[in-house]
Amino acid sequence: MINDSVLYKGFELSVSNRLRKNLKALKRVDPELAGRVALPVASDHIPEHQGKTYLRVHRTLHPLGLTADQRTAACSDTIDAEDVLVFGIGTGDLVDSALLGRKGKVVVWDRDPWLLRKLLDRKDYRRAIDHGKLVLKLGASLVAECESLRSLPRIDHPLLAQVYKNEHLLLRDGISEKRALICAGTLFVDDLAEALRAEGYSVYSWDLNRLAKEELVWGALQVKPNLVAAINYSYGLAEMCTALGCPLFVWEIDPSTDLLQPLARRADNAHVFTWRKAHVELFQKGGFGHAEHLPLATNPARRRPIALTAEERAHYTAPVTFIGASMLDQANRFQELFLRAYADFKGSEPAHRTEGQALLNAVLTAQRKDFSRYLVPTLAQRAFPEFLEALSNKPQATDPFMLVGEIAAAEKRLSYVAALGQQGVEVWGDDGWKAIERFGVKHRGAAGHNKDVTALYNTSSIHLDIGRIYQSDIITMRVFDVLACGGFVLAEHSNDLAECFEIGTEVDCYRNQEEMVAKVAHYLAHPDEAAAIAKRGQARVLADHTIQARVSHMLGRLT
Repeated sequence: MINDSVLYKGFELSVSNRLRKNLKALKRVDPELAGRVALPVASDHIPEHQGKTYLRVHRTLHPLGLTADQRTAACSDTIDAEDVLVFGIGTGDLVDSALLGRKGKVVVWDRDPWLLRKLLDRKDYRRAIDHGKLVLKLGASLVAECESLRSLPRIDHPLLAQVYKNEHLLLRDGISEKRALICAGTLFVDDLAEALRAEGYSVYSWDLNRLAKEELVWGALQVKPNLVAAINYSYGLAEMCTALGCPLFVWEIDPSTDLLQPLARRADNAHVFTWRKAHVELFQKGGFGHAEHLPLATNPARRRPIALTAEERAHYTAPVTFIGASMLDQANRFQELFLRAYADFKGSEPAHRTEGQALLNAVLTAQRKDFSRYLVPTLAQRAFPEFLEALSNKPQATDPFMLVGEIAAAEKRLSYVAALGQQGVEVWGDDGWKAIERFGVKHRGAAGHNKDVTALYNTSSIHLDIGRIYQSDIITMRVFDVLACGGFVLAEHSNDLAECFEIGTEVDCYRNQEEMVAKVAHYLAHPDEAAAIAKRGQARVLADHTIQARVSHMLGRLT
């Protein structure tokens, strides 16, 4: 029986009469799918605004609805086909176009249960479902039924065919003997998927953050993966892979505000490769079977020299360029989290929040005197040791040092860029950079991850690298990407940088703000010297520091 309400993130949502009737029809022909559609699922990535439906992809909203011309173009090659596959539901308009006047069946696949649920809430499809005219497929059924699905003429949703790139390629190439589940997430996941395909793996996306655990397990059983791959670690992933009997490798490339919680049982099949040497011991003590330091890298298919018009070069070129977040909004959020946590610890009186603000200000004031060293842990331990201990003892607690460290990181980044205001520095990123425009800094707005960033790395005289203050021991991906494009990068010094590159020959670096300003002035006056260093750095990156090489190394550790 289909209830009149379904669970969504622990809350009951009423089910419309239309959805309830369509779910009953679906249950008659595919009871398993009907049950899966009713599982808890996230929907905040599909907002609606002024009557239009959007899909959020990496913080950018894209319209899901299609124009009449887009629908016509998508369906043009399948007009005479008896049976068709609609790849990606969107808002359902392609489904309706495919059903209109067709004698055969319309098979519809989507990776997202929420879009399937919205389709069934859109109009009455009972008759089409009951008579087999509309056949619905969800998630990893694409893998289990790949051969039959890929034989059908296909109508691709123009946006979702790109978003579901891994699955789209499965229909093109078929399923190989080697299969990988890749945890959906950041932009870097696409590069990881490409590298796995180059190693002979068929790749299917596993959306840990949006799907119910039951759906995740069901999907894994359909895919039968040889391995699970993830960018950054998510709680519970090691345990799930252990239960599935599947090796896991995680490439940690980003900081986390959560303290790492030890696994309940040691997971010998879990392999972590971290961009920070300091994290190796944390993962080893946490019960992960293998933990190893592995620097970041670049994808030379994405970051490479490209031809630009004179107008494009004029648009992108600057004496000094920095591309990245100001971190100001995040710093403000973290300050609020810190003050709220401190007030809760002390008893939630208004005076406790004021006390927490004073202690936080004292730590940050002392850190501002020297941004070349990360002093927050020592300063915080002196300022509020009891609070630190209490917070660190909570399960899945927020790392208190990270809360303060992110604020200090934003202040450092703004301070360093502001110091170059008179040397023609231009920044690409969020509006937080406007806070330092008064120093002569030119804010150019957001840069698109693909063409904009690659074009920028191909142009400006000096590309500045400013890492987060609490991870000055790493090499940022920015360094590898700039060099892959043939650009000159002035990076922050780290031991990793000196191990991967010859300083002064393949890349140059600075240790503090004063040295950064001086070296920027030097290389602006000596562009040929910068170009020669960039050329040697590019050769080193392409030889030793590609994502493909890193993935090959990680896969070798799994055997």
